[in-house]
Amino acid sequence: MENRSEIDKKNYRPRNSVWRKIGHYLWADLNHKLGRPALLCRFLAEDKLKPQPLITAPDTFWTRSVVNWHQWMDSRTFSLGKAFHLNYRRPGYDDIYKVEIENLIIEEVIDGYQLDIKDVQGISASKSKQQDITDIDIFPLICCRDFVDPITAEHLSKNMDHGEIRLEEMHFIDFSWSPRRIHWINAGGSHHFASARHQAVRLSIPVPLTGRLTKLIVNLECIHKLNLQWHMYLIPRDAVFGYFRTAMEAFECPFGHSGLPIHLHCPDESQKELSIIWLPRDVPKAAAVANILNGSGFPNFGKVLVELAESYETFKS
Repeated sequence: MENRSEIDKKNYRPRNSVWRKIGHYLWADLNHKLGRPALLCRFLAEDKLKPQPLITAPDTFWTRSVVNWHQWMDSRTFSLGKAFHLNYRRPGYDDIYKVEIENLIIEEVIDGYQLDIKDVQGISASKSKQQDITDIDIFPLICCRDFVDPITAEHLSKNMDHGEIRLEEMHFIDFSWSPRRIHWINAGGSHHFASARHQAVRLSIPVPLTGRLTKLIVNLECIHKLNLQWHMYLIPRDAVFGYFRTAMEAFECPFGHSGLPIHLHCPDESQKELSIIWLPRDVPKAAAVANILNGSGFPNFGKVLVELAESYETFKS
């Protein structure tokens, strides 16, 4: 025969659960009316929404280590929605065009640009590009020592004559925010090119190159305007349409979301992809949400933009 306590547990636990849910709803509703994002705070307290750190790319001389700010949300990389538009969650809005994103990087193309091989500090394509090598000068010593030795003018000339270098079709990009600045955008020939460069440095022999140079310049005014208009935080991508959206709808708080520039976040298999949450600074509820995200340790994308500006100021000259 069941005792009284067992009967009470069976009969009243569901009822208590219902009252608990009602209590949570009323408490959240009251706080929402007072401008406090209670459901968001609850999800954070229950670890249903947790911050994920920004994982930067390894420091290498390959272009895979350079953040592609010049392609952020443009038609070359943005397959969902309209280029340079935020997916905005608010009645009456589907997306918002952001001219500051489109104009963040100024491109200047110079045909027939002349430089020396020693000016090239990075390379785009190679069979060896998965190796995390920091210096183009070290690369041939690790991956193709036979192309380096002997270090003679004749051997240098032989390396430069390699067909995959395609001297008549050379293209370079000058990433003004990267410490390595000029990268060769190649299809092949990386080992012979780097070996020739290594030899030229040691022989003090100039190796003139001519090709198309794309200069990428950071528009500091756009960074300033974005940070004036928006609080921007990074949250796990799968939370945007999950717990975060649920919390924002309950709070009746508008927000936008977008992807990140390529190579800004490089997670491994155990880590999550991130999205940018855009919260308008002129909306009190959005400011309250930003305050909670900041205090909970979510990465501040506004600070990432400031770091971009600082990198540009450091390496532009």
